[in-house]
Amino acid sequence: METLITIFNTSCCFFTASYIAKTYLHQSCKPRKVDFPVLMLLVLACTFLPHPNGIFLWAFSNLVYLLYICHLDHKDSLPNRFLFFCLVHSTMLLIEGIFSVPLLLLLRLVHLPDVLSTSMLNLLLMLFILFLLRHTKLKNLFNTVKNASLPFRIIVINSYLVLLFVLLFFKFHDFVVYQNTVAPYIYSYCALGIFLVLINVWILSYDHRTRLQQQEIKSYQKNLPIYDSLIHEITDNQHKYMDRLQSFSDLPDVYKDYDTLSAALKAYTKEYENPMRYYPLLQINMPLLAASLYSMASHAQEKGIALQFDIVNAVLESHAPEHELTDYITILTQNAIEACKAGDTVYALLDSKEGSVQYEIRNPVPAMISPEEIGNFFKRGYSTKQTQAGSDAASKQASSDATSKQADDKRGLGLYYLQTNVTKSGGSVGADCVCYEGSYFIIFRLIL
Repeated sequence: METLITIFNTSCCFFTASYIAKTYLHQSCKPRKVDFPVLMLLVLACTFLPHPNGIFLWAFSNLVYLLYICHLDHKDSLPNRFLFFCLVHSTMLLIEGIFSVPLLLLLRLVHLPDVLSTSMLNLLLMLFILFLLRHTKLKNLFNTVKNASLPFRIIVINSYLVLLFVLLFFKFHDFVVYQNTVAPYIYSYCALGIFLVLINVWILSYDHRTRLQQQEIKSYQKNLPIYDSLIHEITDNQHKYMDRLQSFSDLPDVYKDYDTLSAALKAYTKEYENPMRYYPLLQINMPLLAASLYSMASHAQEKGIALQFDIVNAVLESHAPEHELTDYITILTQNAIEACKAGDTVYALLDSKEGSVQYEIRNPVPAMISPEEIGNFFKRGYSTKQTQAGSDAASKQASSDATSKQADDKRGLGLYYLQTNVTKSGGSVGADCVCYEGSYFIIFRLIL
């Protein structure tokens, strides 16, 4: 008889937990292949596992529940699965804590034996939970909490752990307190504190890694279509170039004299003098960076500015993730293009040495810039364009800079933010102004 009651109580608890978990996940509540083995394991544990104080049985049972409930949500991240278990277990504990006392008092009025009262209590709680989840919005609880902010999710998990600790402390009070000493209390609180710290550190670190991965995915989604455009343009230019080379043989038949033939050849070669100018970008082992450089080169070409690349080493190695490195190089390249006018040429050099990427970007400036002024470039709120505008256009340039600066700040751009983030990543960024063949150039260097 006792064994049957144990099987019944265990089955009620398992079915309740399973129903809550599947309802939170909006899954079918029909039994699965894994349900029966888990139930049998719990029944065997409750029947044969020695439990003089119940703590070992409790720990083993909850471990089984943890693995089972996390298995139901196996496609989600580990912190979300742990959060899911906390919500399921909290629901059971709270409903049991709130309604078990009045239900137990009600059962005592009919003078049932304690064993039967416990079984009837488990049955009534199970039916009540089924009714509550089916007819209320409580079934959307997990989705609501999972989509909430990180601090709120941490509060939920910590609240569950504190609640669990309090319940365990009172449940096993006689086992914990002995010889009228306070040592067990101190040890318990210290253990709880250490456990909470470890759980929170784990959740925060996992969330940080997840956010970095999401940023990288977004960068790929944004830049890969540009990379495809780069491949398409190079392939298209290659075909056109080959067709043009074949048509050269027909020019002597069309132009009979030397002067017209020479002019035609010059026109043809000028039009297609560098059809593979972006081909080196395809050799870079970082497609995000290649796509970004190609996009900025196309933008510069629309403004009448030439962006020439010198890819010294196409196999790039960096301390920073690819999407962060791409963002930093994009900032420097955009600043260089914005500082130029139509007809100017911007020179970019890309290399990799000793596990670091080295990037140089050079653009012309109207006059020599002092080292002190260059140092101001990396100060917060300073605009590099202020040093490159003439006095007559100062007011217009200031208005334009304000608008551009606001846009940069919203995206976390600017040389100040660049230097701050690069330094945190163990890299360096700097600049200097040089004079070459009577012209002045400012060179920005990034090592990361």
